[in-house]
Amino acid sequence: MRPRPPAARTFLLAGRIGAGLLAVLCAVSAVEAGEGLVALTTAAASCDDGSGDRYVDCGNGTVTDTQTGLIWLKNANCFGALSWRDAMATVSGLASGDCGLTDDSAPGDWRLASLGEWQATVADAILLSCVSPTLTDDTGLLCLAAGVTSFTNVQSSVYWTASTVAATPGNARTLTLVSGAAGMTSKNNTSFLWPVRFGQ
Repeated sequence: MRPRPPAARTFLLAGRIGAGLLAVLCAVSAVEAGEGLVALTTAAASCDDGSGDRYVDCGNGTVTDTQTGLIWLKNANCFGALSWRDAMATVSGLASGDCGLTDDSAPGDWRLASLGEWQATVADAILLSCVSPTLTDDTGLLCLAAGVTSFTNVQSSVYWTASTVAATPGNARTLTLVSGAAGMTSKNNTSFLWPVRFGQ
């Protein structure tokens, strides 16, 4: 494995050890927030090519984040900008055959990432001072803009999360890949959506 900056290496170690725990905590948080989760059935499992890279292209339209265990759609802008409700419905209907997927996923397998999952995704990029977009490259050692990435069509813009603002349920939490900052906006506004699912 290539050497990582100390802070990033610490975060990576914690992430890999706690990947399963993260999935459980996210599921619990979603249930507590009243968000339904659908169990995976036939969808392809996460992949890891043994390179030590953070992001691995699974060759089926998905990219595995080996740090969090999450599986992301390879195409970060398959649907354009939609309202939150339309985004939720769209990702719920995503399945193999759509957006370049050949992963045997079915409707209900995909969802929007929670705010916590987004923050775990951009944490190393923030430590590396990555901006526009606030993501690392595949290795996790460089900013996406400076390295090689398995993702396509990443937008340096605002993406929806699955998280509703408890105090104002007409608003949902967002995360901007310009800086990695969390925000909130009306569910009637439009933002980009990037589907994700749990690994198996």
